Amino acid sequence: MADETEQIANENVEKTIVEDKRDEAKPKRRKSNYERHLVPCPHCGKDILDHFTECPHCGGKVDPLGYHGDEKKIARIKRITSVIGVILSIGMIAAIIAVTYVRNKDNGDAVVPLAAPSYCVTYSD
Repeated sequence: MADETEQIANENVEKTIVEDKRDEAKPKRRKSNYERHLVPCPHCGKDILDHFTECPHCGGKVDPLGYHGDEKKIARIKRITSVIGVILSIGMIAAIIAVTYVRNKDNGDAVVPLAAPSYCVTYSD
């Protein structure tokens, strides 16, 4: 009987070792974006998002731990965005002027007329 229990115990140990090796071989599941931002509330211990300033469960005040950003990096991104916006604006204005010039050139006019077209009624005394 002792031999049987030792044999069963050895088999259980071998199964456990094999299962541990399988678990090690399995790729670990990555946390979702939601799970990565969960932190325990210091007042009630329930999970809350790291950017909350107040716990929705207990109403306790919480210091947000969310991303605040690097000031230099934020300033650089704003500067780059502004430059791209100006370049796109200048490009749009140039495209509008070019289209207007080409359309007027086809009509025989070299310059955009500033006066009212002849089909408009004008009143002059």
